[in-house]
Amino acid sequence: MTWRLLHDLIVGLPGESLTKTAMRDSLTDEDLAELADQPRQGHGQWGRVDFRLAAIEDALRQQTAITVWLAGKREGQPVLPEPVPRPGIGSRRRRKLSAADQAYLAHLRANRGALPDGMKFVAAS
Repeated sequence: MTWRLLHDLIVGLPGESLTKTAMRDSLTDEDLAELADQPRQGHGQWGRVDFRLAAIEDALRQQTAITVWLAGKREGQPVLPEPVPRPGIGSRRRRKLSAADQAYLAHLRANRGALPDGMKFVAAS
């Protein structure tokens, strides 16, 4: 086994492994302060447990938001919180609709889905 392979194996270990825990425990206060000043690079690797915990937190936050909405005046739709950020998964935020997009949607709603004059339906291939 080469030193590089050994390094790659150690770096690839989960954060809660005995080896990584021993490495963290061996750091001095100065080393920890230096690491804290460095910019964080990504979220690191997540295991199945981390993803499940994030899903549980998302569900709990959504249930809390709905419960608060139900206990309140119930005006409009409940405002659901953003999901917990996960590594490699983008945000679910939607882009803002332009005025032309809003007018198009309003026309479709008012005319039961009929296209505006001058537009024709093009089937997706």
